Amino acid sequence: LDPRFTQEMSASACPSTFLDSFLNQLIPCPQNRAGVLLKWIGVDALLEQANRLEQQGRAAEARVILAPMWERDHGNFAVGFSLALVAYRQGDYALMDRIFQVIGPWFPQHTVVLYNWALALKGLKRPQEAVSLFERAYQLTPRDFAIGFNLAETYYEKGDRSRALATLDDLKQSYPKDTRLDDARSRWLR
Repeated sequence: LDPRFTQEMSASACPSTFLDSFLNQLIPCPQNRAGVLLKWIGVDALLEQANRLEQQGRAAEARVILAPMWERDHGNFAVGFSLALVAYRQGDYALMDRIFQVIGPWFPQHTVVLYNWALALKGLKRPQEAVSLFERAYQLTPRDFAIGFNLAETYYEKGDRSRALATLDDLKQSYPKDTRLDDARSRWLR
């Protein structure tokens, strides 16, 4: 997610003959498997300004800067990611999801992308999809508190109390004195 580059062009590695398009329906070709040409755009002063505003809690002002940048250039994943964080602060989970639908396939092993996309899906009340992404992120970063706690909470929200409690138990091994884990456990056992 280097903000100094944007995608200039990409060429799909998916063949385009009639037979290939038929086979692609049976075994889909991942669209992110492609050659990508990056364009150097340098350090973007507007992106830096928007990130400063977001860090100061001025999300609406940051969004005014970031939204048109993202609309102009969906290949600049750093702008998209920054806008997704602003959208999270504003509770706009639908925008987050739209952004991560563009960014996510390019970063299938990036914990931060998976985690934030899962937060968007959780906010949209799509727990099964959120769990899938939280689980992948948790596998990549075992016992990460934020990922594990959100995973446990999403398990609980979708009715899988045993997996929720097991995830809390796993976190408790790394965070034995964290009372948030005990509070959640006692709430979920009622």
